[in-house]
Amino acid sequence: MAHLAGGDITEYAFDESIRHAITKMSHLHFTTCAQSSQRIIQMGEDPSHVYTVGNPGLDDLNDFQPLLLNELKKIN
Repeated sequence: MAHLAGGDITEYAFDESIRHAITKMSHLHFTTCAQSSQRIIQMGEDPSHVYTVGNPGLDDLNDFQPLLLNELKKIN
């Protein structure tokens, strides 16, 4: 099993224990930053199975085109 974005800190999130369990069950870890990778390694996971890959959710951010106000009003 692979885990995406493991090791990230989710402030005040109720799912922290679930995220921890998913990390422990996973064999491959694809993290968003070096700090998250380090957290997973500190949990005892094999460093050779931890890859810092960035956040795939940000890949399309450069292509984002916000709607103009008059276009937004048409939707509503």
